[in-house]
Amino acid sequence: MISVTSARSWLRLTENAARDALLAELIAGATAALGHELARYLGEPEAVSEIKPGGSALVLLSDDPTEPENVLIEERSYPTDPWEEADPADYVLESRALRHVIAWPTGAATVRVTYERGYEVDSGPEELRSLVREMVSLAWETRGVEYLGGERLGDYSWSLRDLEKLDGWPRVAARWRRMSA
Repeated sequence: MISVTSARSWLRLTENAARDALLAELIAGATAALGHELARYLGEPEAVSEIKPGGSALVLLSDDPTEPENVLIEERSYPTDPWEEADPADYVLESRALRHVIAWPTGAATVRVTYERGYEVDSGPEELRSLVREMVSLAWETRGVEYLGGERLGDYSWSLRDLEKLDGWPRVAARWRRMSA
């Protein structure tokens, strides 16, 4: 979500290869921890394919597609049939909720949805990037302090208790946290 350059600027640090490696580790850990707490994938962009069973009014994808207009929906009648591209007009995608306009195909494994999730470095929702910067800043400023579990900078392990110390957490949790996958 954020680059080492962005974190370095936020912390007012100069370029240093060893320190930049530690910052990269902190950024990766903070991004993963935040994604875990929000039940969202916040990593680098990647393609995902999900096979969904038919027979319900709607299905939830694991994540929000980054580019909803590029979601590929394919259908088949039986698990042994080849996939065929569905008419996009037959489906409505709202965030990660996918529903069929008329009737969802019945049967096991009848719909496959392929989409991209995640964010390029230094992109994505600003309030999430801001919280990652806060997390990196907290870990950087308190490195080696015993009340954080005695962990050193490179081994910093996040907990919900750490997130709750951050000013931006209540707003981000209220807006972005999913209660179920």
